[in-house]
Amino acid sequence: MKPIDLVLDLISSANDHGSFQIISPYITVKPIRSIQRAIGNDTHLEVTAVFSYELFANGSSSLGAFSILSKRANTVIYAVDNLHAKVYISGKSALIGSANCTDRGLGLSSQSNIELLSMV
Repeated sequence: MKPIDLVLDLISSANDHGSFQIISPYITVKPIRSIQRAIGNDTHLEVTAVFSYELFANGSSSLGAFSILSKRANTVIYAVDNLHAKVYISGKSALIGSANCTDRGLGLSSQSNIELLSMV
């Protein structure tokens, strides 16, 4: 099972709880599109990430992902320097681990990382 599958499973309960939260230093377009397709329009989405020119320039994070998020209703984006946590939260359930909200982190790339997400 890919980490994105765990996140999408958690999103199904987010639609029941009315909110979903992503905490990840790096964010790219492909997982944000997958999450946006799965999350309900009425579900409140909070995203906390690092917003850095260097990350956009070296491809670790994508300005396009933030553009997509900024156009979605019911979405709040927080920028935090030195963020290292990777957490996906719905209600009282959370996935905590090493998987950034990126193609490689969530298993959406042919060169994906080996990541861990644990349900708490």
